[in-house]
This record gives sequence, C-alpha cells and structure tokens, in this order.
Amino acid sequence: MFSKSLAPRNNWGLAFRLVVFATPLVLGLLVIEWRLSLIPNSYAIKDQGASQAMGTEALVLGSSHALKGINPALMTLPTYNLANVSQTLKFDQALLEVYTRNMPKLRWVVVPISYFSLYEDLEQADPIRAYFYARYHHFKPESVSYLSLPMVSYIALYGSRLSIRMVLNPAITEAKGLAADGFQSMPAAASFDLTPANASQRIKEHHRAMSMANLSGNIVALESIRQYCQAKGIGLLLVRLPVHDHYRALEQETYRHKTDSIIQTLNAGHKVPFLDLDGSPLMADQMFSDVDHLSAAGAQSVTHEINQALLRLDSKSNR
Repeated sequence: MFSKSLAPRNNWGLAFRLVVFATPLVLGLLVIEWRLSLIPNSYAIKDQGASQAMGTEALVLGSSHALKGINPALMTLPTYNLANVSQTLKFDQALLEVYTRNMPKLRWVVVPISYFSLYEDLEQADPIRAYFYARYHHFKPESVSYLSLPMVSYIALYGSRLSIRMVLNPAITEAKGLAADGFQSMPAAASFDLTPANASQRIKEHHRAMSMANLSGNIVALESIRQYCQAKGIGLLLVRLPVHDHYRALEQETYRHKTDSIIQTLNAGHKVPFLDLDGSPLMADQMFSDVDHLSAAGAQSVTHEINQALLRLDSKSNR
C-alpha cells in the first residue's frame, strides 16, 4: 500500500524533471528559428524583387551561370535576373508563369542553355531546394509536401549544421552580393582555382546529376516556355554562356550534340533565336571566377553581347 501511494508522486516528479530538461532545448530551437527568419535568402529577395519589377522589359531565367553572368544594370531594357543556383528548366517555366503576371511591359525572356540544362532535374539533384520555391515563389514542385517539416521550420529547410553556422555567422548566406535587380556579383578570378583538376571536379559534379532520363521532361518545359512566350507576344532568346576551356574540354560529345540538335530544331521550326557565346577568344582567365562561372568582367562582356542581340532583334521586329 505504501509503495502504491508514492507512484503518482514519482510520475509527477519525472514529468517535472522532463519539463525542466526540455524547456531550454525548446527555447533554444525557437531562438534559432527566429534568428534564421531574419537572415535573407536569395529566394525571398528575388520573390520581393520580381513581384515589384512591374517595369521589367527583359527577364533572365536559368541557373547560377546566369545568376552570376548576366547583369541587368548593364542592359538597355529594364531587366530583372530571376536565375538561381541549380535552377532547372521546369522551375524556369513555373517562375515565368508566376511573375510575368506582374510584368505587363515584358518583351523578352532570356533562357540560358548550359551544358547540363537539358539533363538535370533539381528535385533529384538537390531536392531540399524545391522547398524554397514552394515557400517563397508561390508554386508547388511535384516533390514537395505542404505537410513536411521544411515547410514550417527553417532548421529543417537549411539543415541543422548550416543553421547553427548561419546563426553564429549571419554572413554565411547564398544571398551575399545579390543586387536588387537579381544579379549576384562574383569576386576577382585571381582568388579562384582555374586549373584542369578543378575543372575535372566541377564537371564530375554535373555529370553525377545529369541523365538522359531527364531529357524529355526538360524538352517539355522548354517547349512550354516557348509556347507561353508566343501566346503572350513575348520574344524568347536562348543563350549559351561561356565556360572555361578546361571545363569545355571535358564535356561529353553525346550531351553537347544532343543539345545542339534540339536548339537547331527550335530555331528552324519556330525561329527561336540562339546566341552562342561559348568558346569566344575574348574570354581569357580573368573573365572567369571559376571554371564554369563568370567574373564581374566576364559578366560585363557577356551582358554586352546579350544586350546587343536583344537590340538587334528588337530592330528587326519593328521593321
């Protein structure tokens, strides 16, 4: 009888100790969540920028190649850069349809076609990024569940290790150097590794994510972009941005030739203009920040070429 009468007290004591133990942990997690919510990320910044860019006449889509390679500040037409890290064509298509509703003056869409563009799927290669689009860009990628933890928790979105690093050092963010027009400037090329060994490492990362199995889905997305632009009376320009010679030398001919064939089909069948800037003799080492991204000088040179191409196309369409 005596031992039974103590059982409720022992249970209450255990519960009290658990509460005392858990409270600091819960408060700590809440503080981390709060601190993370204050750190800007590129998706939130671009959502705000693109939503307010009502005067935009040229819209840039694509991956980090365009994010760091096409500078709207150097364009004649008011331009917004909506490219982002690892962004693939299906996401380009969705972003185009979301944000052009707020761009009544839009005349041109620039879609870079990189070596890997037709063969990667963001939801396979880097699935957590799909949740950033669901949270900030107003559409639901196929792999995202609204009931999953990354939809409500910054810690789950960024990962525990990166979350702690970001709280301790808020400068750790992909939004560093991101301008109001969506362009992300890069440091000088001298601080980067432009060696063949680095090129080998970079292209291996891309090859791991590339697959012919993704080709049909990306062709559908590209064709949807073309049809959307045609229906809205918006011009479409495809661009191949430069990569360093060491990177290009390791590209597989199968992928390269297939991409060329698809671009030629679009050009021949639908008169979609294509600007090939890869392999230019003007692209020396100082034009690159790494083997497949442009430096500030490289972005200036490439943006000039794209700007001139759009002005020429505008001139032809106005005749």
